[in-house]
Amino acid sequence: MHQRRFAPLILAALAALAVVAAARTATVGQAAPAADQTLYLPYIIQGCGPTQLVADGGFEAGLPTTAWQAQSSAGSLIIDNTDPPPAHSGTWKAWLGGDNHIDETLSQTLTVPDTSARLVVSYWWLVSTEESSHPFDTLRVEIRDANNQALETLQILTDGDARASYQASAFTLSSAYAGQTIRLAFVAHTDESNTTSFFIDDVSVMKYCTALP
Repeated sequence: MHQRRFAPLILAALAALAVVAAARTATVGQAAPAADQTLYLPYIIQGCGPTQLVADGGFEAGLPTTAWQAQSSAGSLIIDNTDPPPAHSGTWKAWLGGDNHIDETLSQTLTVPDTSARLVVSYWWLVSTEESSHPFDTLRVEIRDANNQALETLQILTDGDARASYQASAFTLSSAYAGQTIRLAFVAHTDESNTTSFFIDDVSVMKYCTALP
């Protein structure tokens, strides 16, 4: 009976000690709570590690897609699982172009945390063409704002970039987009003859909390 009567007092004492310990062991760079402040347990310090902002960057969710927005003057679905060529990984990829006089856009809207010090945009690409002189057909990789206005062009691929295998591209962006809603867009245009296909796979936008040295 006496042990049950003293149990609440023991628990209260332990809780008080935990508060003091948490205040004394505040993370380096973070001010400890003042003496007249109340600290509620659990005291959780959130980290700021790398974060993937792109959903379904490998297109493996297939169709229909809720992650990507596709627009095609030819009515194409753009996200594709046919061969050849195969995807860079998995079974799905994005296929832009592939016919004459086409305008197509594949994009995804991203919310960049205000803790972002830099973004690293990367993807794999493959170009196949019937053009014998260059350039006539293009694929632009752009960062756009929430109103779909182009802010930055990361890369312009053309029919002159035709390769036999997938190539990797990566770009580091500054903290200028922290706290903003942006759009990553792949924009293809082909002329009236000699088709070019642009294949994209394994798209990534990694958010980092530290800038490059």
